[in-house]
Amino acid sequence: MTNQPLVTVFISCYNRQEFIRESLESVLKQSYKNLEILIIDDCSTDNTLKIVEEYQDSRIIILKNSSNMGIPYTRNKGLQNSTGKYFAILDSDDICMEDRIEKQVTYLEENQDVAAVGSQVETFGLNKKSFICRYYNTYEELKSQLIFNVPLCNSSAMVRKSIIENYNIKYNNAYYICQDYDFWYQLMKVGKITTIPDVLVKYRVSDNNISKISQESQEKLHKRMKIILEIRSNILNYYQFGLDSQELELFNDFFIDLDDKTFDIKKNLFALKSICSKIQENNRKLDSSVLSKVYNDNLLIVLKNDKTRLFRKLFAYTQIHLRESKKNFLMALIFISSRDFYHKTKKIFKG
Repeated sequence: MTNQPLVTVFISCYNRQEFIRESLESVLKQSYKNLEILIIDDCSTDNTLKIVEEYQDSRIIILKNSSNMGIPYTRNKGLQNSTGKYFAILDSDDICMEDRIEKQVTYLEENQDVAAVGSQVETFGLNKKSFICRYYNTYEELKSQLIFNVPLCNSSAMVRKSIIENYNIKYNNAYYICQDYDFWYQLMKVGKITTIPDVLVKYRVSDNNISKISQESQEKLHKRMKIILEIRSNILNYYQFGLDSQELELFNDFFIDLDDKTFDIKKNLFALKSICSKIQENNRKLDSSVLSKVYNDNLLIVLKNDKTRLFRKLFAYTQIHLRESKKNFLMALIFISSRDFYHKTKKIFKG
């Protein structure tokens, strides 16, 4: 690439002495060299800052919060202090592939209508087998996925800085979790977001992962669900599906990603069917065929993980899926059945 615009690689860190060296070195080894590496330490109490200060590279800029301010504040500080044309995000325990920045800059330079680009991600850590986490690629797919969850991995994202400045997009300081979900919603209202099919980031799964919520108190869990409900309700209302407050809450309870959630499909099936009909009939902002695909994909994930009996899962899918081809419909039923059979067989052999 002859033209190499400046890229800010932003790393926010708090007590990451175990991982920060590996993350930072993955940035220093990038094939793309015109970088500003902005590290903001959120008042770590371990050796994180000391480790970062060991590196003698003129591209590294280190800032430190005077007290522990939290993720939204620190990320906003990163946006304010970056000077690059592009703003690349990397969590302080994740790792960039060597050509990540080069490939994303090339993509954004060639696609001037795109506001941000992510990538596919390889997960690793906790002595678990690594696997490739696949995200949708197109803008229309990611717009539909926004209804259900964060549409791309935050650590894989590169954003066109001018979009952030022109529309004054910020992280919401009130969202101590899921602030990236709201950020991508704000950005997607004013610009296109896509992902490229290459794996450009290794995402670490760890006990103290910045986005992992484990063994929360009931009070914290309630606050977390309230934030997710607020963000997702904003998105659903923006798409003008015409859902009332009770339907918004039910939609959130059904699709929320919690390992130990309890949701009575039988009791709420009629209401879910009504929600499904409203989404299908009132959709004006999303490509209908893409919405059906993404909605049904997420429905399959929920039903796959639900602990109810197979017959009830199959019946639920027939009632609350969005219109699709007969082939895809049959494939979905086979998928639900095969997953159920797999887990039952696994239990038998474990026993």
